[in-house]
Amino acid sequence: MTSRQLVTALLFGVLVSACSQGHYDGTTIPQRPPPAEAARGPEVRTRVIGQTSFALHDEGDGCLAVVVSHPGLQSTVGRRCLYPGELTATNICGWLADPPPTTTYGACDVTLPQVFFGQAQDPNIGYVCVGTILPVGGAEGVMSARFLDMDGGGYILDAPNPDESTAAHLFTPGGIRYGFEPLDAPSDPIYRFCEDQHPWGATEYSASLRVFFDLGAALRSDEVVILIDTGTGPRGMSGLAGGEEGIHLPTTLPASSPGLAVRIEVEGAEPVEYFLPWPEAVRTLLDAGRPCRGGLQVRLTLEDSALSGSAAAAALTLSANLCG
Repeated sequence: MTSRQLVTALLFGVLVSACSQGHYDGTTIPQRPPPAEAARGPEVRTRVIGQTSFALHDEGDGCLAVVVSHPGLQSTVGRRCLYPGELTATNICGWLADPPPTTTYGACDVTLPQVFFGQAQDPNIGYVCVGTILPVGGAEGVMSARFLDMDGGGYILDAPNPDESTAAHLFTPGGIRYGFEPLDAPSDPIYRFCEDQHPWGATEYSASLRVFFDLGAALRSDEVVILIDTGTGPRGMSGLAGGEEGIHLPTTLPASSPGLAVRIEVEGAEPVEYFLPWPEAVRTLLDAGRPCRGGLQVRLTLEDSALSGSAAAAALTLSANLCG
């Protein structure tokens, strides 16, 4: 997955939650697949459900592969390149390793169990939660939610419950919602089911934040994409949106955040990254942990020379303290 693809998704405000690959849904006719291309990366997790074994391999650059093995069936490999914290599921179709000559194709030879798989590569993702959604749909169809098992490398290989969605609802280690909510699930009730369990203990103190942009003329272009991250997931915009009148991006500011990460992307060029510590007044408020109803406003200044990585070209200042 290229960084440009990631930027494109973020500009639409969507952390995509993928559907399962190759599911037989009764409307298509699966064809017997050719022998699977072997997994290329190291094996990082395994799972056995009944007689079916699953081996998760990391193929690099956010790409994962799951080798599915079952006695008497040909081995299959499901692979996807995923965004941090995104989930997908393995195929339910199994195929006989030595089919009789009279076999007809209209459905899978065998229906296999599934696993969800993905990786939370960002250390700011502490928990991945999914919801059980009944076919009636809507908020009233959400029955429960649970946190998936995730190892120290952020790898997930977990068996789904009936009617469980792959839409990943992400939280920081301190229990703050991370990234954008999935659009293919009734997310608000799922978030609330997850937060009722609060495996992180007390939720980390946070304040609402608006980041205003003051961009040099060279950055005010549709070819430029700017990403910011306080530790709750990147948010981005086209440089063209930060024109003469500017624009602001809302986000959440955790007390543990040391500063603002900034990434400037230009098509065909290496990205430029900055890390800007919070102004002293912001740090004082976060350390105090007092209620902050109106939130904070900071201004990010990026001069033209920020495109070449000049340290003096990026600055972060406090615009307003509306905490009251």
